[in-house]
Amino acid sequence: LDFELGFNDRLLAAPIPRVAIIAGRLAGTATMGAVAAVWFLVLGLVFGAEIVGGPAGALMVIALSALSAAAFGGLGAALAVRSGQASVVQGTFPLAFVILFLSSAFFPQELMQEPASTAAAYNPLSFIVEGLREPVLYGISGEAILEGLGGIAVVGVVGVVATALAMRARLRAA
Repeated sequence: LDFELGFNDRLLAAPIPRVAIIAGRLAGTATMGAVAAVWFLVLGLVFGAEIVGGPAGALMVIALSALSAAAFGGLGAALAVRSGQASVVQGTFPLAFVILFLSSAFFPQELMQEPASTAAAYNPLSFIVEGLREPVLYGISGEAILEGLGGIAVVGVVGVVATALAMRARLRAA
């Protein structure tokens, strides 16, 4: 929407680093991810859930939530910068839905049939979800946390590179 209204054109004309424009957006997205994690953890505790990993596990969930929100926000930023239209970014919801269902977010991977099981095995979202799930259900596992961070890194790198290329193309076209 900021592109459609010309707000980002004014930001690009301001004497600030270009990376600060995107980093500011992603910091806001990460904050929203952390707030959402806190909300759901508190809500779970109110209704009797237990965080097996204790306070450290809760902090891991909050940190991973913030990082994953920023990583996926980078993909959204790339689409927004490249297209300049909010409707294009909003139109990717069906794709996001498919990626979500082809992960282990809703179904244990062991119970999935092929080819969904194979897709979930390589889906970065599966690694992120397992990294988030592990501290709550089973306690802190270094392997699950590292796999979650790896999934976040994959999505984040794709988002950063795509956003940088989109920003470069937009600036050349201007």
